Order: sequence, then structure tokens, then C-alpha cells
Amino acid sequence: MIYLELETLEEQAQNLSIFPEENPNPVFRISGEGKILYANFASKNILETWETGIGRTLPEMFFNKTLPVFESHKSLEVEHQVSDQFYSFIINYVSGKEYANVYAQNITEKKKAEEAMLHAKDEAEKANQAKSGFLAKMSHELRTPMNAILGFTQLLQMNSENNLTELQKKNLGQILGAGNHLLNLINEVLDLAKVESGSISLNLEPINVVDLIEEMEGLFQSIANNYDIRFSMALDSSMMLTARADKTRLKQVILNLVSNAIKYNHKGGSVTVACKPVNHKTLQVDVIDTGPGISINDQDKLFEPFNRLGNENSVVEGTGIGLAVTKELVELMEGSIGLKSRLGEGSHFYIKLPVADKS
Repeated sequence: MIYLELETLEEQAQNLSIFPEENPNPVFRISGEGKILYANFASKNILETWETGIGRTLPEMFFNKTLPVFESHKSLEVEHQVSDQFYSFIINYVSGKEYANVYAQNITEKKKAEEAMLHAKDEAEKANQAKSGFLAKMSHELRTPMNAILGFTQLLQMNSENNLTELQKKNLGQILGAGNHLLNLINEVLDLAKVESGSISLNLEPINVVDLIEEMEGLFQSIANNYDIRFSMALDSSMMLTARADKTRLKQVILNLVSNAIKYNHKGGSVTVACKPVNHKTLQVDVIDTGPGISINDQDKLFEPFNRLGNENSVVEGTGIGLAVTKELVELMEGSIGLKSRLGEGSHFYIKLPVADKS
């Protein structure tokens, strides 16, 4: 039994000794001075390209990449181009022998695939930038005539008492309502284009978040009344919760979250807005509703542009842009946005913002 084991070990050792010659990948051995001590047949193309061979030295450019192995006695993987081919070289220092074994693998196809992927990514980014630029330009172009339409419609309404019939007055109201909705959509697209193109500018300053929310209470209450929703605020003015944010954009963020919570709620439901400190560096604004809730699978999709999670045909108007812009704006203000929700149990959206420096 012992003899059999010894014979097996000897056979394995013999196989290992001839393995480099049978290896289809280049294998060679180098000294600390860069001299090639051994090379298998598969190394031929590399060594001939380098115009070197067994007993001669490596090209200086490649040898310099191997030096850290002899200094640290630790293995190293380097990539190196040989003519028009790319190779990955694993260099293993052999302890006590003062030489290293080099195992090469041709990665040319992998490199080409990576370059093609990078090129495709670059082209996609350019296309996205072009799209954002186009949206921004078109939004500006559309907003100008839209403002004119709304302005003249409002003038007609102001002077309609003696000139228009009841039906005409009703039609004017529909024009104004549809026009305002279209203008809101145009503004949302413009915001998305600005965010995606990186051209949006913020004025970050200390903002008392409680005061800001209280300023908007009348607007929130008006929207809630239109949808038969109970609206409440859980705020403590004495806490002086001051965030470092852009006032206009923070208003936009909170308005979007609250209006969504109201519009997508059940009739007779409720929406609560709260603000609290998380720690001495962060504060949190909460928007809590009693709506239908959002499934776990859909929550990741919620902040994708134009994704309304199957509400495209609902009575609630929208494009699915608002939350995508909201997320981008919060992150530009160095904050974060999150959601806790379950189907049938309502939703809890929250944003975390950095506390303003007291100095």
C-alpha cells in the first residue's frame, strides 16, 4: 500500500514536471535580473516578438513590471500588450529559489469586448446628453407659447361677464385647466432634462424646514380638499430644524411628495407631514398616507422616469417624471430619499437632509 502511494506520488510529480510543455498557454521562468531561465513551447510567439529567448533577458518594459514580485516576494498579475495581442501575466515568486514563474493568458478578445462595451456606454451617454439637450430646448420652446395661451385665456375670463355665454365660460375653464396641466408637464420635462444634463444649479443655504412646510400648509390643504383627503401636520416650531438646502427646490420636493400622497390616496383617507431630527447631522421630513400602498417589487421602479406602475390609465394625471426629479434634487442637495410601504397599508415617503452648519 505504501509503495503504491509512493508510485502514485512519483507519477503525479512526473506529470507536473512535463505539464508546462503541454500547457497551451505561455509559461516561462525568470531570474531577479530578468534572465529567462525556462520557456515552454507556447511562449515562442511572445519571446520571438520580444526578440529574446532562453538564456537572454526580458525587454526592459516588461521586466520593470516584474520587479515588485522580487522585492515583496508576493504574486502579482499584470496586463501587457505584445504586438497586437493583450496578455494577462501572473508572476509567482518561488521562495528560496530566487526566481519567479510567469504564467500568461491571451485576453485579447476580452479586451476587445471591454473596449466595445466602453464605446457603447460612451455612445449611450452621448445620446442621453443629446436627448436631454433636445428636451430642454423643446421645453423652453413649448413653454413660451403655452404661457401666452394661458395669459390670453385668463384675460378672456376676466372680461367674460357681458361677452360670453355660460357654455363659453365653461369652455374657457377647460382650456385654462388643460393648459395649466400641460404647462406643469412641460416644466417637469424641463427639470428632468436639466438634471440629466447636469445643468441645474442650486443655492444651498440654511433653511428652517418647519417654517417652510408651514408656509405651504394652505396649498396642501387646498389640494387635499379637492380630493376629499384629511391633511395634518406634526411639527414642532420650537425645534429649529434647519437644513442645508435650496429653498425653491426643497419646496418642489415636498410639494411633489405631498401632492402624490393626496392624489393616489383613497377618498376620505389621510396624509400627514412631519419633520424630526435623525441625529446632530441629519434631519428627516416624513410624508405618510393611508393610500393603497406599493408592493416590494414595484418600489425600486418608483423613481424611474416615466414609470407610473400601471397607473397610466387612472384618473390621476401624471407622467411618472415627478419622483425621478425629486430623487435627483434631493441627492443634489446631498440628501437621500426612501420609502416604506406595503400593499393595503399605505406609504411612508421620507427625505433625509444634512443639517445646516451652525457657524
